Amino acid sequence: MRVVVCAAALGAAISAVSGEERSPPSLPKSFVAVAYYVTNSSTFNLCAFSPNGDCDEYPIEIVQDDVRQRSATVANSIDKYAPAAYVGTGMEWFNITLIKNNGSYFDVISNLCYPSTADGSYSDMFAWVARSTYAGRVEIDGVECEAWTSGMANTYRYLAVTTNGSIPVQYNETIRGETFTSYSFISFDAGVADHEAFAIVENGTACYDPPTCGDDPSVVEQDVYVFHPSDSFDVAGQDVGDQRGDTFFVCEDELIGTSASAFDHDYALVTKWRLRRLGTIGQYQNCNGYPSSCAGENDFYVGKEAALGLGYPSAGQCTANNLTGNWYSLPERGQCSDFADVGDNCSWAVSHVKTINGTCLLYDLGFLDKCADDGQAPFRTAERTFDAAFTYDDPAQGGCSPLSYPDQVHLASSPRLALA
Repeated sequence: MRVVVCAAALGAAISAVSGEERSPPSLPKSFVAVAYYVTNSSTFNLCAFSPNGDCDEYPIEIVQDDVRQRSATVANSIDKYAPAAYVGTGMEWFNITLIKNNGSYFDVISNLCYPSTADGSYSDMFAWVARSTYAGRVEIDGVECEAWTSGMANTYRYLAVTTNGSIPVQYNETIRGETFTSYSFISFDAGVADHEAFAIVENGTACYDPPTCGDDPSVVEQDVYVFHPSDSFDVAGQDVGDQRGDTFFVCEDELIGTSASAFDHDYALVTKWRLRRLGTIGQYQNCNGYPSSCAGENDFYVGKEAALGLGYPSAGQCTANNLTGNWYSLPERGQCSDFADVGDNCSWAVSHVKTINGTCLLYDLGFLDKCADDGQAPFRTAERTFDAAFTYDDPAQGGCSPLSYPDQVHLASSPRLALA
């Protein structure tokens, strides 16, 4: 891996040549680049979406198409907890691509397209260089470079380019002296053909009218589970999992240290629900937070993907995903209310089965140790512990005591949605 050089560490080189004048480099406005990426940003960290929580081993691809005013950032990483049968195949890879296209912004996760409300305005990554100041020569990994800097509006930028001024070697950006982002370039090729990253957004259907798996009006019943804060029982607008899928979620979340701290925060309880849904399956909605915020245009049908999106095609929307289990999204607009039956202008309903304390599962029953022992999906030993926690109430049988279920939880008033 290329060593990341912080601009501050280059102060001696910069000060030694202060006052030297020369014209800023002229970089291609359209390019495809590969770079290692590091940031301490808490508001936007592309690497945090990686199943392993970082990008240390995997460079990202940056595509800038100035002609069509669009750009893409592509991050691929291997999920080290993927099933053994996936190792060495495309099935073990997790992908997230961020696309700005003609003023619109898209998150593409495991080949599922999610239109975003974020600013999709195109911007040239190196537009600032034309107003930069020469800061001397510096050597990075044996490559002699010219350094260029710019400090404007609380943002300090540093760029090291090859001595001919045409190829960036390292780009650092610091905002308000706190947020630091660095790109260490491995390759940089001028010009952009019809890059594959843009194909999914050029097909508007995949993003704005995602396909369903068939048209199945039958009603399917199944158990689903969700790990959640103690004051949030409402599953409308939330993502849940089947037994294997939620085992995968909890194991991986805990093994990489993100549970209760990284995204949704304060997971405390685990609840089992009986789900009744239409057989038609929609694209998985990516929902986070309490109250939730969901990405994805399928706002009616129950959505589905393989756990962690480790399914193909379409992240496992229409496949069984036996080795990973499944995650399901429960869109608010699809929830049945009052005395409506599933299929009567609604797509799903739930009834409560059992709620347990997360500490009983994770620690009292040794679930986390079993996650670590299993090492990767399908986490069979941990899944058996997960199953027993809900099957039995007696800890001597491997069960967890049921917790009271709050009456004020928002659910439809149909008798079949009442507390089981």
